[in-house]
Amino acid sequence: MLPAAVYSDYVRLVKYGDSLYRCKELKRAAMGRMCTLMKRQGPSLAYLEQPYAFTTKSLFVGHMDYKYLRWQVIDTPGILDRPLEERNTIEMQSITALAHLRAACLYIVDISEQCGYTIAQQAALFHSIKPLFANKPILIICNKIDTRKMEDLTADEQRTITTMVAEARRISAGTAMAVESAAGSEEEQVLMAMSTLNEEGVMQAKQVACERLLAHRVEVKVAGKRINDVLNRIHIAMPKPRDGSARPPVIPAGVAEARARRAVGEKKKLQKHFQEENGGAGVYSMDHTQLYDLKNPDWKRDIMPELLDGHNIMDFKAHAEELGDGMSDDDDELTEEQATDLMRIRLRKKAMIKQHRMKKGTAGRQSVMPHKADTARSLTTSNMKASLGAMGIDTSQAVARVRSESRGRKRARSAAGGGDAAGGDDVEMSDATPKKRVHSSKSRSMSRGRSRSLAEPAPGSGLKDAIMRNKGQKMADKMQWRRNKLAKAGESDRAIQTKMPKHLFSGKMKSNGKRDRR
Repeated sequence: MLPAAVYSDYVRLVKYGDSLYRCKELKRAAMGRMCTLMKRQGPSLAYLEQPYAFTTKSLFVGHMDYKYLRWQVIDTPGILDRPLEERNTIEMQSITALAHLRAACLYIVDISEQCGYTIAQQAALFHSIKPLFANKPILIICNKIDTRKMEDLTADEQRTITTMVAEARRISAGTAMAVESAAGSEEEQVLMAMSTLNEEGVMQAKQVACERLLAHRVEVKVAGKRINDVLNRIHIAMPKPRDGSARPPVIPAGVAEARARRAVGEKKKLQKHFQEENGGAGVYSMDHTQLYDLKNPDWKRDIMPELLDGHNIMDFKAHAEELGDGMSDDDDELTEEQATDLMRIRLRKKAMIKQHRMKKGTAGRQSVMPHKADTARSLTTSNMKASLGAMGIDTSQAVARVRSESRGRKRARSAAGGGDAAGGDDVEMSDATPKKRVHSSKSRSMSRGRSRSLAEPAPGSGLKDAIMRNKGQKMADKMQWRRNKLAKAGESDRAIQTKMPKHLFSGKMKSNGKRDRR
């Protein structure tokens, strides 16, 4: 609400008031803004305080769901019983909607007469606008039955309503009248009673209106010319019983017992009921032994001893956990080979758990190390050959491929230096291709002849030939030399160093031969 927003704004401003007068002025300003806002809402409030019941001045559209379909509901303004020429714009909205919309019409009759019009006057209005209801489903709905019952109407009033129902049935004679309502009476299909205050009969009126409108739509489509093209394609399949055996629905025994207990009035006792019976919260303690899943249910209440035959039960339990979860009484029936495999599986599981706990303990504090820094030497060809060989897998080809792709420990001399490879005759020098070095800013200085390498540039580098590559290399070296001379950290270093710091060159020279003014 707007006054609440003003209140919140000025409450935040009050804490900045440095005197009682300032706070009082803020309060005065807030009250003035609130009064201004309320004065602007005057026309709207006056509209709500109108002495007559015609507060709907335009069409209000809503939506609802029924039988998996979306239905549109329109609330039209009220109409007075007067000639068409004397009706205003608001009344003409209702007239236009009733004349042009193909929908079910609900004519609401206020039987309590609290609206200021008698039932006879409301019936006269119905008869004056009944041409607008031609070929449309019509329902006469008597509202406010919570104030006045249908049985309390006088004979003349009941006769008036009966006349309205008969006229409505005659006007909508072209619509489907075979739709059965909740009570199954033909009179209730046109005449309904409800109360919007306590919602009595509202759902029944909605269902009857929707069913009549659906039947009307079907009747209109069947009467059309296109129905003959569709009827020959419609086939209704009726299932036939395969035998005379009765197949009643199967209800589980537990469900049947629960229904029987519910019918008697017996309710299932929950833990909160036991808590209320045994002292309430803080006093009652739930018996968790009833949740134990044991081989014999009678063992649930047994008390576990702490000492048995001079041994601590908890020590035996800890020892059993160390042996593993896979222990069972059937281990004695295994063969020697199966026992070996079982022991290997348990050891492998134990090692994996230990490794996982070590990694979990150092998670987030240990850097990712490359394979070449593996001090444990776990990822080697020997370990791969041993682990896969135990499974019966031939690893000779995999080991040969890994060794062929790996780099040897010995490094051959360059072709320019001549001589054999350092360390022996393991590398054939005739097959070795000399690798040309390219001068760069990060490499050591080389002679002018060596810097002009004749090696072709790498594919995709954007350089045409070796000449263009050497030229670019020289330009890069020249720029690097300039940065090194100016002591720049890089291309983005724009710092200008002070040539004469003030604290070293200002002030009088002291006896110690320094000019440090600080």
